[in-house]
Amino acid sequence: MITEYEERQAKLRFLYTCQKDNEIPLIINFFKDKDPYIRAEALLTLGSIGDKELYSHVIPLLNDNDQHVKYCAVECLGRLGSEHATKYLLEVAKDNSEFVVCKVINVLGRLKDKDSLDFFLLMLYNNSLSIRQEAALALESLMYIGECREKLNLFFEENPTKKEDFEQLYGMLKIHERMNRTFS
Repeated sequence: MITEYEERQAKLRFLYTCQKDNEIPLIINFFKDKDPYIRAEALLTLGSIGDKELYSHVIPLLNDNDQHVKYCAVECLGRLGSEHATKYLLEVAKDNSEFVVCKVINVLGRLKDKDSLDFFLLMLYNNSLSIRQEAALALESLMYIGECREKLNLFFEENPTKKEDFEQLYGMLKIHERMNRTFS
């Protein structure tokens, strides 16, 4: 008789080693597993395959009861790089933990999704320093897109205190980044 622990370890061994397209149905099948850790690892495995067309399989897990599974679903969509992900990610950010919202901002920033600009600006008003910092980094990723730069300049002209906040947040992050490079 196999124990639950042995079964879990076997599933994890499979997920850690599979990377082939023909194993995608098996990976997706793990999305229904009762163990949230298995669901999360299945998401990360699928994300590492990188096929944009797989995003529809991930969407239901954005509503999982487990915050870590939601976090991994957001990361999976980021790794898949699907342009269809934005509306789902923005929806997830509405009522989730700081942990998940920061990951949503991070992924949308990496995707350089200009449709997320208003969301990033809104997040500059959030009470959480972590969320404001992620929003500052995400905004930096959009500054080089012409229409976004114009909208950002207009926003900062109308909201000079937010420009100061952004510069302070962004400056803090750059200092932290430099320190990490120096000490690592």
